Amino acid sequence: MLGIRRPFRGPDYHSLWATQRGADQGNHTFSHESPNTLGPEGYIADIIKGEPVTRALLAARHRNIIWFRHPYLETGAPLAVKREIDSWLRAHGYRIAPVTIDGDDWEFAEPYDDAIARHDEPRRQRIRREYLDHSAKAVRWYRRAARALFGRDIAYVMLLHATRLNADCIGDIHALLKREKLRPISLAKALADPAYRTKDPYAGKDGIDWLERWALELHRELPWDSYSEVPKDIAAEYDKVDADRTKPN
Repeated sequence: MLGIRRPFRGPDYHSLWATQRGADQGNHTFSHESPNTLGPEGYIADIIKGEPVTRALLAARHRNIIWFRHPYLETGAPLAVKREIDSWLRAHGYRIAPVTIDGDDWEFAEPYDDAIARHDEPRRQRIRREYLDHSAKAVRWYRRAARALFGRDIAYVMLLHATRLNADCIGDIHALLKREKLRPISLAKALADPAYRTKDPYAGKDGIDWLERWALELHRELPWDSYSEVPKDIAAEYDKVDADRTKPN
């Protein structure tokens, strides 16, 4: 089973569209900054600033805002900072939305947009093919990683951003998941899996997914020898389009 979570892109048209169709929405901060940059007080203030429009959209549907996802998957460092942020989130009714499948779609999305802007159809098609191939490898790797930690498939949470690339590929992503015998479920249902009760001991500055965090807690190795990096040509194209290597998670 797979919980495919819509990306939290802030209080904009996408939030309105998704809320009207019954999708869960959450807080992803206002400015998409890192706790490493803002510190705990500034980061919490940015979370608060990210609430109003999304809270109002959900209230109109008689629902409450409960989900929070950290930009860049950075949860705070050192441990005291992480604990301060976590404590505030709990006290204000938030649940953290973790990530247990990350196909680095962001790195393909900007070159894809650039190819469209330049009317370069062969390049667009190539990027699309590479993205789908990489996504298939990512899904399979995270399944192997989960089995290494828990001896089974878990209910995964897949990170997908609202991009033209994913809009164009969503049918193929669905077909990929179907081939893997995975099906979409709600985020709440995914997080009912006992795996998500595993402690997250990580308090470093880097943003890492939750399987990596749990590997630290469980003292188990992940199958890094079979991990597939983003293709070098895609990484190079991204760097030409956007010089900022900070991952827009």
